[in-house]
Order: sequence, then C-alpha cells, then structure tokens
Amino acid sequence: MTEPDLRLRAVVPGPPDSVYEALTDPAALRVWLTEHADVDLPDKYEFWGRSTPDGAEPHRRGTRPDRYIR
Repeated sequence: MTEPDLRLRAVVPGPPDSVYEALTDPAALRVWLTEHADVDLPDKYEFWGRSTPDGAEPHRRGTRPDRYIR
C-alpha cells in the first residue's frame, strides 16, 4: 500500500533567503506550520503534529525545499 500523496503549491511574498530559512529552520517551522520539526538537510526533512495530515508521528513530507526556491 502506498502513502497518500498531498501536494501543495504556494507563492510566498518575501526574499528567497527568508523563505528558505522559514522552510528549513526547525524553530521557524514550529512557529508557522506544525508542532514538531526535525530538519537536517540534505538527509532529513520531517514535520508532524496535530495540524499536519496523519501527524501523530514523523513522516518525510515532500522533497527538499531548496529544490524549489529560486
């Protein structure tokens, strides 16, 4: 069985460096996205919590954010 696939696209008004930091800094992720985050790029990018779909435990979510930030 495969995991459900959830893809989101958003345009974030802000300088690329600030957006990158918000997406890759665990403390920043915990402020605006979810209760728990564990980020150690390029190997680990996980977040989970009650506001995250299937959020009772950590799951790898998406691909590395730096792949999309220009």
